[in-house]
Amino acid sequence: MLLCVAMVYCTCSFAQMWDNSKPDKNVTFGVRAGLNMSNLTDDEIDYCIIDRLNSFHVGVNVDYNINKSFALESGVFFTDKGFVDEGYHSFGSYHRYFIQVPVMVRFKFYVSEDFNIQLKAGGFGAPIVGSNSGSYVLEYSDFDAGLIGGIGISYKNFYLGAQYEYGLTDILNHREGVFHTSNIAISLGYDF
Repeated sequence: MLLCVAMVYCTCSFAQMWDNSKPDKNVTFGVRAGLNMSNLTDDEIDYCIIDRLNSFHVGVNVDYNINKSFALESGVFFTDKGFVDEGYHSFGSYHRYFIQVPVMVRFKFYVSEDFNIQLKAGGFGAPIVGSNSGSYVLEYSDFDAGLIGGIGISYKNFYLGAQYEYGLTDILNHREGVFHTSNIAISLGYDF
């Protein structure tokens, strides 16, 4: 009996958080900037000791609001991803600069009129526009693409979020192994 009461309460609470009404604006814009903690994952090589590279991202996002709780989210971001080689080669930091375009679905759950929690998932495409790998030359792929999943909170027009990005392409043209990008991004933003 107690379980049934709890389920009814949770269902009613969830229904109040979801808002199917028409959005105030069909298209909204925002700015985002924040910290990247990126790395490479490899499928086969054991001798590499690769640490996370702390870097940054900055850009604009665009939301195509279907209703107040559901939207398609995209944007254009300049992002720095890479890794720190502290192992076999010990060559230091490798930076790859991307113009990243994400496309995600976003669900927004309202705690109050001014405060909401967001869940989002989708993918990204990112051509590489530059690099900085010191004196050691590595052959990189010219394009990265992958999956994104994230969570965020908004209070009025201010945004705080975190997302995980996993590249599906072999980013490092290396004769031993398949390497993928891996990135945790923490963002601050403002929505207009």
